Amino acid sequence: MITYKYRFLSGNEDIAETTEVEVTQELKEVLESLDREEHNNYRRYQYRITKTLEKEGCSNPNYIKIASARLNHSNPVARELERKEQMEKLHSALDRLPHTQKSLLIEVYFMEVKAVDIAAREGLDKSTISRRLKRAKESLKKLYA
Repeated sequence: MITYKYRFLSGNEDIAETTEVEVTQELKEVLESLDREEHNNYRRYQYRITKTLEKEGCSNPNYIKIASARLNHSNPVARELERKEQMEKLHSALDRLPHTQKSLLIEVYFMEVKAVDIAAREGLDKSTISRRLKRAKESLKKLYA
């Protein structure tokens, strides 16, 4: 067994407790990998905040730091707001797609209808539906970016 230091957060970055736990080497590697992933996600999140504020014309580094701290990734409210913004952006992109592409994406990803079933209903080959789905996803990516 190996000792691993783990930091527990209470939702507030200022209130944290570090505890040492005994884990196997395999579990230690998994925990370290998750810590790295969380750290990288947070850095990407900070980068997005900075770029968004700069795009909006705010280049004051103190304001960027304050905004970043307020929208801390460990804050469940901030995460939920970000998720809602992403969903709004997705729905906006979906609304700009041609009707056939939009309905195909909705059927496959929201209603979980299989491409084979759509092909049978439309009297088409599964490969035709797959190509249409691929084009629809490519169009959606362009509109979502």
